[in-house]
Amino acid sequence: MLLLLIFLIGIIMIVPIRYQVNGEFIDNELKYRGKVTWFFYLIYIKFTYDEEFHKQIKVFGIPLRNSNSGKKSRKQNKKKRSQEGLDSEVMKEELHENRMSSSHTTNDLRSEKKLDIGENCEEELTAWEKEMEEEAKEEAKFAKKIVGESSNHKTSSKSKETFSDKVDKIKSKLINIVQKIKDLIVKIQEKKLKIEHYLEIWNKKETQIALSKGKKRLKKMIQAILPRRWNIIGEMGFAEPATTGQAMGVLGVLYPILGSNVAVTPNFDNEIISLEGSAKGRIRLGNLIYQLIAFLLNKDCLEFVKIVLEERADSKKGKKEK
Repeated sequence: MLLLLIFLIGIIMIVPIRYQVNGEFIDNELKYRGKVTWFFYLIYIKFTYDEEFHKQIKVFGIPLRNSNSGKKSRKQNKKKRSQEGLDSEVMKEELHENRMSSSHTTNDLRSEKKLDIGENCEEELTAWEKEMEEEAKEEAKFAKKIVGESSNHKTSSKSKETFSDKVDKIKSKLINIVQKIKDLIVKIQEKKLKIEHYLEIWNKKETQIALSKGKKRLKKMIQAILPRRWNIIGEMGFAEPATTGQAMGVLGVLYPILGSNVAVTPNFDNEIISLEGSAKGRIRLGNLIYQLIAFLLNKDCLEFVKIVLEERADSKKGKKEK
């Protein structure tokens, strides 16, 4: 079992993960497709993007899960829900129309009954209405008198309380402003002390040596991940010829880095961006883990890690004390 475990770890570390990507950007539409394989297609991942993202994963040639089925089922569920919502809205409208029609019929019947009764009782209602109108007028006059007296009382009380209240409000506002200024000054001083402390750590020899070695290791890790073969071919043109010339000038400056991998021709007459590209590469997990372990086992890097851990512990203690 131990030998089998060592063998499996060795395979994972040594056997590279291979990837390949092809894409194009034409008429403001992005399309790409690619695949990732490991250990003679033991693990196979295929993905494409053409207005929608699709992927397929196979292990030992057996497909695990198709992402399209989930999306299709979700779309179907959304369509069903929308149809159900429309059906419920139609049913509600029909019920509302039926209720309105029934209410209209009942109102018509009631109005007919009222006409029959009204002819007999008009004389009695007129006398009663006149008495009610006179009583309502008297009650309105009495209410106006009470409202006028209460409004006068409120205005007099407000005129008495306004000056003292205003003075107290101004004092409280001034006290709050002064307190906020003090708190802001304290925060600025705390941040200044933190910045000075971090600058001291940054200027130490250990940190500078660790950063320089970390940069070298990071470059090697990026080189191990980046594609070994890649190219971009196409045509580029903007609305103004000046911007097209500037873009080509930038590509010319980057030619020592990009080399012959980028072959883009300028178009000074038309506004067009038509590009095609491809990339192939491989990633060895063993190489990445080796670079990381070599960085962490260095003496200067270990001292830098200790400084960072001590600083983190001190910050946690300070938070707990607060």
